[in-house]
Amino acid sequence: MDGSRKAPFLVFSDLDGTLLDLKDYSFDEAKRGLSLLEREGVPLVLVSSKTRAEIELWRERFSNLHPFISENGGGIFVPKDCSPWMVEGWEEEGKYRSQKLGIDYPVLRRAVDDLRSRGLRVRGFGDMGAEEVAELTGLNLFEANLAKMREFSEPCLIYGDEGRFLAEVSALGLTTVKGGRFFHLQGHHDKGEAVELLIRAYGEKERPKIVALGDSLNDLPMLRRADIPVLIRRKGGPERKTLDLPNLIVTEGEGPSGWAEAIEKIFG
Repeated sequence: MDGSRKAPFLVFSDLDGTLLDLKDYSFDEAKRGLSLLEREGVPLVLVSSKTRAEIELWRERFSNLHPFISENGGGIFVPKDCSPWMVEGWEEEGKYRSQKLGIDYPVLRRAVDDLRSRGLRVRGFGDMGAEEVAELTGLNLFEANLAKMREFSEPCLIYGDEGRFLAEVSALGLTTVKGGRFFHLQGHHDKGEAVELLIRAYGEKERPKIVALGDSLNDLPMLRRADIPVLIRRKGGPERKTLDLPNLIVTEGEGPSGWAEAIEKIFG
């Protein structure tokens, strides 16, 4: 890292298609970037559509001890022994202090039933066993069970008119986020809102410089909060010309290779 930089940095990163390979969830090519952040003492906050349980597993695999954001911004979790975040007054929940921006999962399951009663063909993770989730996602059975531990969103398969589905969801006062594989039924939260709350809670005197990395449109609210937004190249993903983001970096590599490329460009 360039020693002339004095402001603290925070890095916020998506997982699937960004830090993790979209097909097999490997991150070998990202390891050099992870090591660089660790050497330089830069916190890495994971921000994903994945559940709390899934992200906890990946934090263990990365040896990551920093806060994280689950289910597209539905939940923010800060370990109690994690400084310098100032989160007194946040809800205490086990080993975390948390903020919940999302709608509770049972409400979303009732909404799925309501959508079906309106003649829509919709299936969510709550309608599937772990075996089916594993088959659809490429996760192993253990990971698929973690993916079913939803709190703030319901990944859905839509059969039929997507436009009507979106209209009916809006009529219920909910929203959807289109991911790589599913429509995620959720409340009116997003990654950017959750990222901003964590930035404000960062306990340094000077606002940190924010780096955010993502590969999909659902990452856009997070990228808009960043001083240095990074779009990880992905076949069929967003293109630079469609994004109005100052200082945008677009990687040459895809997935974890592109992630490490960007981290080395910024901090190397």
